[in-house]
Amino acid sequence: MIFETDYSIDIAYLLRGKDDDWENCLNRFMRSYDQHRAGCKHKLHVIIKGFENKSDETRIRKHLSALECNVVHVDDDSFDLGAYRAWAEIVSANTICLLNTGSEILADCWLQKLYENFCDPSVGIVGATGSFESLGNGYDGFPHFPNPHIRSNAFMLQRHIYLEAAKGRLFQTKEDAFQFESGNTGLTRIIKKLGLKPYIVGRNGRAYCEKTWALSNTFRQGRQHNLLVGDKQTRGYASSPWHQKKSLASAAWGSTRNNWPLYRWG
Repeated sequence: MIFETDYSIDIAYLLRGKDDDWENCLNRFMRSYDQHRAGCKHKLHVIIKGFENKSDETRIRKHLSALECNVVHVDDDSFDLGAYRAWAEIVSANTICLLNTGSEILADCWLQKLYENFCDPSVGIVGATGSFESLGNGYDGFPHFPNPHIRSNAFMLQRHIYLEAAKGRLFQTKEDAFQFESGNTGLTRIIKKLGLKPYIVGRNGRAYCEKTWALSNTFRQGRQHNLLVGDKQTRGYASSPWHQKKSLASAAWGSTRNNWPLYRWG
């Protein structure tokens, strides 16, 4: 039997009304949140933005009535990372966990697994997924491959670090969001410059350092059976034909997957 611990974390789940499938996304997240206990004390906040009529908001309230959560409205004038910043400015917990609209929790004690690995004083950020992918061929301001970064879904860090890293950023274009996730001045690089480590945490509760990310069986690896929290991108990979899976895996991990015997497609 697993008991709730006495630490507190603020969780943000982002819901955007301009996404055509927002209702399906919300239902998927709510089912997964209900089915998989977090394992530690926390407060769930649902960030709402981009809803233009009251009928949709009424439907949201009906959905959320089954959850014990706090609803926060923010302006739809920035991408998800800007919405998280607006929310982070008004909550109080030192530790925050950020979940995007497509999030789907896949294992019990998911939050506890993230937090227990985050508590290592040498660690600055943990996430359910990461990647070596670089957008340097299409945009300026990105490191060459390999470009290790924690992906901007289901990640945990100190609130003050997020606010400081996001300070002054516009987040008005997709490129702005990409820059913060994986650019030369991105969040993971900022945290590493502070002397702190980025870890991926798997469904098995294990933390993976950068050198073992491509062995974690998480994002775009084999059947992704060690994923702790899924999202639109992981589901897209899972449903892709074989040749596309290989292409997506290569973009995320390069040739590394061919060099390690533990990395298998089975």
